[in-house]
Amino acid sequence: MGRSNRLTHSIEELLRKIEDLERRLTAVEQTLQQAPPYVYGAGKPSLGSSPLLDLPDALRKTIMSMQSIGEADAQTLATRTGRTRSVENIYLNQLTRLGYLSKVRKGKKVYFRVTKYY
Repeated sequence: MGRSNRLTHSIEELLRKIEDLERRLTAVEQTLQQAPPYVYGAGKPSLGSSPLLDLPDALRKTIMSMQSIGEADAQTLATRTGRTRSVENIYLNQLTRLGYLSKVRKGKKVYFRVTKYY
């Protein structure tokens, strides 16, 4: 009989935990239904209010450094970030294609400018 009581008690405990999970899930579902579908952007869920949060860490480091400088070539930025010029050049061109930066040629050098600060 003792074993039967322990089994009944275990089943009751599991049922209580399942009910608690159902209540929590319902609360989460209600919160999600009340939230706007996206914080910004068209058809793309965002991680937060800043588009920078959606960027990979490497690109975010580049754009944050660029925002503190304003305008720089790949070598200047590479010195600041501690990465090679070629890697930084790739990141700068990606950010340009995404619309975060613009390019300006001055003589033989290409300078990048921040188009929008976050």
